[in-house]
Amino acid sequence: MQLWVAAIFLLLLGAPAVADETAAALSRVPAALDGAEAAFASCPQPETAIRGRKAVLDARAFLAAVRTNPGVMLILNEKMELIRSVLETCVQFKKIAEEYRSKCQGEVRLGMSAAQVRQSLWCEPTKIMTTETPGHRREEWIYTANPRAAWLGRPEGFLYFTDGKLTSIERAATP
Repeated sequence: MQLWVAAIFLLLLGAPAVADETAAALSRVPAALDGAEAAFASCPQPETAIRGRKAVLDARAFLAAVRTNPGVMLILNEKMELIRSVLETCVQFKKIAEEYRSKCQGEVRLGMSAAQVRQSLWCEPTKIMTTETPGHRREEWIYTANPRAAWLGRPEGFLYFTDGKLTSIERAATP
């Protein structure tokens, strides 16, 4: 049985020591929610940040209600677990963003090699199409939108290589 559930039952039975422990735990919740709200403000993935902020708002409402209805403690506990889970997701997204930004920086320029482009903001292509003709090798690097990773700011478009050098850049127009 979770501490919150046990605390409710003992609180209803009138156990003062547990009631004091529960009150002390509840007194720490507003600061925890403030910290979570600040963390969600810096979460790089917008949908996750919004989900986290909504959970914080819900938890604040349940925290206010628990003073008059101890049964709401179970719902508050579920919201706190959701907040913890969403915070963990934000941390994972931050690591992904940091890794991407550490290895994928700078603009592409004509004449760059494939290795140099892989270290640019364009990074790894979604797909590479290759054309071989007598004496030449041509590659078309395709960069498509990934709605789940749009928050990374990766460009969309095509890069064309001839014999290992970037010869043409085609960027998608931004709406």
